[in-house]
Amino acid sequence: MVISRNDRTFFGEPSYHRFKGINFTALLFILIIGFLSLPDSIYSQEEGTPPVEAVVETEVEETSAVSAFLDKILNRVNGVMGAVLMYNVTGEIFQKTVFDADGNALRDSTTGKVQTELVKVPLIVVTLVVGAVFFTFWYRFINIRGFKHAIDVIRGKFDDEKDEGEISHFRALTSALSATVGLGNIAGVAIAIQQGGPGAVFWMMMTAIFGMSSKFSS
Repeated sequence: MVISRNDRTFFGEPSYHRFKGINFTALLFILIIGFLSLPDSIYSQEEGTPPVEAVVETEVEETSAVSAFLDKILNRVNGVMGAVLMYNVTGEIFQKTVFDADGNALRDSTTGKVQTELVKVPLIVVTLVVGAVFFTFWYRFINIRGFKHAIDVIRGKFDDEKDEGEISHFRALTSALSATVGLGNIAGVAIAIQQGGPGAVFWMMMTAIFGMSSKFSS
């Protein structure tokens, strides 16, 4: 669906062109890693060259060395990224009571105080929530203003048989959802309820409302 000038005014001026540099940098990084991961080219058997078996064995050793080097580098990168993304930004502010299998609060055998467990809030969760709220205000609550328009689009109100393309708006939506909804959306909800109780449903609904703006922006 092509966004006309009127639609652009309705949705708010898009800002995706500001992030082209980030996309190019990520693509360049992936290409470099892919290039370094490729094995050396296989040499042809010519006069004066080693036997094929020796060449293959040497290439396997070189490939293993390159793989070990890349594993070492990527392990360090992943360790740093994991430590940053999963950093607990709330410190020891949030605590929850620990219960036994019968639902009774556990108490310390020495002090008699109720045992508590630290509730961590990772940096990546805060980033996603703050980003969702930001885009909601940036696009002037497009998740609410554009809801009726979205329903009209998938109902086929704007379909025209003369338009270019092979699928309808509804089929485009279902195709996008099939690539978006996965194991994390299905099993993740069950795990969240099991870990956080019924209150997790409320917070998932709240983040989903604001998350619509993030999805629209992406």
